[in-house]
Amino acid sequence: ARALFIDAHSRGCFGNMLPGALDLRERSVPVGRVAVRTALEDLGRKPEERRFLDVTVANGDLVIITGRGFEGGKAVLRAAIVALFEEEYAGVDCVPHPTNPGRLVVDVSSLLRGSETASATGAQANRRT
Repeated sequence: ARALFIDAHSRGCFGNMLPGALDLRERSVPVGRVAVRTALEDLGRKPEERRFLDVTVANGDLVIITGRGFEGGKAVLRAAIVALFEEEYAGVDCVPHPTNPGRLVVDVSSLLRGSETASATGAQANRRT
Protein backbone atom coordinates (compact mmCIF):
# COMPACT_ATOMS: atom_id res chain seq x y z
CA ALA A 1 0.00 0.00 0.00
CA ARG A 2 2.88 2.34 0.83
CA ALA A 3 4.54 1.80 -2.55
CA LEU A 4 1.24 2.42 -4.31
CA PHE A 5 0.77 5.69 -2.42
CA ILE A 6 4.29 6.86 -3.28
CA ASP A 7 3.74 5.94 -6.93
CA ALA A 8 0.35 7.70 -7.02
CA HIS A 9 1.85 10.77 -5.39
CA SER A 10 4.73 10.88 -7.87
CA ARG A 11 2.19 10.73 -10.74
CA GLY A 12 0.30 13.71 -9.36
CA CYS A 13 -2.76 11.78 -8.17
CA PHE A 14 -2.83 13.83 -4.98
CA GLY A 15 -3.03 17.14 -6.82
CA ASN A 16 -0.83 20.07 -6.05
CA MET A 17 0.58 19.48 -2.62
CA LEU A 18 0.79 22.60 -0.56
CA PRO A 19 4.19 22.89 1.10
CA GLY A 20 3.93 21.34 4.53
CA ALA A 21 0.49 19.87 3.84
CA LEU A 22 -0.95 16.47 3.07
CA ASP A 23 -4.26 16.85 1.26
CA LEU A 24 -6.51 13.85 1.85
CA ARG A 25 -9.80 15.38 0.73
CA GLU A 26 -11.99 12.92 -1.12
CA ARG A 27 -9.78 9.97 -0.13
CA SER A 28 -10.92 6.82 1.60
CA VAL A 29 -9.98 5.98 5.17
CA PRO A 30 -7.50 3.23 4.13
CA VAL A 31 -5.78 5.58 1.64
CA GLY A 32 -5.68 8.34 4.25
CA ARG A 33 -4.11 6.05 6.83
CA VAL A 34 -1.42 4.87 4.39
CA ALA A 35 -0.73 8.43 3.28
CA VAL A 36 -0.28 9.65 6.86
CA ARG A 37 1.98 6.74 7.80
CA THR A 38 4.09 7.33 4.68
CA ALA A 39 4.29 11.08 5.30
CA LEU A 40 5.37 10.57 8.90
CA GLU A 41 7.99 8.05 7.82
CA ASP A 42 9.20 10.57 5.23
CA LEU A 43 9.46 13.29 7.87
CA GLY A 44 11.68 11.00 9.95
CA ARG A 45 14.32 11.26 7.22
CA LYS A 46 16.90 14.01 6.88
CA PRO A 47 15.40 16.94 4.92
CA GLU A 48 17.53 16.24 1.85
CA GLU A 49 16.34 12.62 1.78
CA ARG A 50 12.62 13.36 2.01
CA ARG A 51 10.55 12.30 -0.95
CA PHE A 52 7.76 14.82 -0.94
CA LEU A 53 7.12 16.85 2.18
CA ASP A 54 8.72 20.16 3.00
CA VAL A 55 7.62 21.33 6.42
CA THR A 56 10.29 24.00 6.69
CA VAL A 57 7.91 26.48 5.07
CA ALA A 58 5.06 25.57 7.43
CA ASN A 59 6.67 26.58 10.73
CA GLY A 60 7.74 22.99 11.32
CA ASP A 61 4.18 21.68 11.32
CA LEU A 62 2.54 19.20 8.99
CA VAL A 63 -1.01 20.14 8.10
CA ILE A 64 -3.25 17.20 7.25
CA ILE A 65 -6.22 18.33 5.23
CA THR A 66 -9.08 15.91 5.76
CA GLY A 67 -11.83 18.21 4.59
CA ARG A 68 -15.18 17.61 6.11
CA GLY A 69 -14.88 13.93 5.09
CA PHE A 70 -18.55 13.11 5.38
CA GLU A 71 -19.85 9.64 4.66
CA GLY A 72 -23.45 9.10 5.54
CA GLY A 73 -23.50 12.40 7.44
CA LYS A 74 -20.50 11.48 9.62
CA ALA A 75 -16.96 12.90 9.40
CA VAL A 76 -15.17 9.56 9.00
CA LEU A 77 -11.77 10.50 7.57
CA ARG A 78 -10.85 13.05 10.21
CA ALA A 79 -11.93 10.68 12.98
CA ALA A 80 -9.91 7.85 11.42
CA ILE A 81 -6.76 9.98 11.22
CA VAL A 82 -7.18 11.13 14.83
CA ALA A 83 -7.61 7.47 15.85
CA LEU A 84 -4.46 6.54 13.91
CA PHE A 85 -2.46 9.04 15.95
CA GLU A 86 -3.96 7.80 19.20
CA GLU A 87 -3.22 4.15 18.32
CA GLU A 88 0.15 4.33 16.58
CA TYR A 89 1.66 7.75 17.25
CA ALA A 90 0.63 8.52 20.81
CA GLY A 91 3.69 10.70 21.49
CA VAL A 92 3.16 12.85 18.42
CA ASP A 93 1.19 16.05 18.87
CA CYS A 94 -1.74 16.10 16.46
CA VAL A 95 -4.38 18.73 17.18
CA PRO A 96 -7.30 20.31 15.36
CA HIS A 97 -6.41 23.40 13.35
CA PRO A 98 -7.45 26.45 15.40
CA THR A 99 -9.61 27.99 12.66
CA ASN A 100 -10.29 25.23 10.14
CA PRO A 101 -12.15 22.10 11.30
CA GLY A 102 -11.16 20.24 8.12
CA ARG A 103 -7.49 20.28 9.07
CA LEU A 104 -5.25 18.68 11.67
CA VAL A 105 -1.86 20.08 12.69
CA VAL A 106 1.03 17.76 13.50
CA ASP A 107 3.99 19.14 15.44
CA VAL A 108 6.85 17.60 13.47
CA SER A 109 9.31 18.26 16.30
CA SER A 110 7.30 15.88 18.52
CA LEU A 111 7.57 13.23 15.80
CA LEU A 112 11.32 13.74 15.50
CA ARG A 113 11.78 13.61 19.29
CA GLY A 114 9.92 10.30 19.30
CA SER A 115 12.00 8.83 16.48
CA GLU A 116 15.24 9.96 18.15
CA THR A 117 14.15 8.29 21.37
CA ALA A 118 13.23 5.11 19.50
CA SER A 119 16.57 5.14 17.65
CA ALA A 120 18.52 5.65 20.88
CA THR A 121 16.59 2.86 22.59
CA GLY A 122 17.22 0.54 19.64
CA ALA A 123 20.93 1.40 19.59
CA GLN A 124 21.22 0.67 23.33
CA ALA A 125 19.45 -2.67 22.86
CA ASN A 126 21.80 -3.56 20.01
CA ARG A 127 24.87 -2.79 22.14
CA ARG A 128 23.62 -5.13 24.85
CA THR A 129 23.26 -8.09 22.46
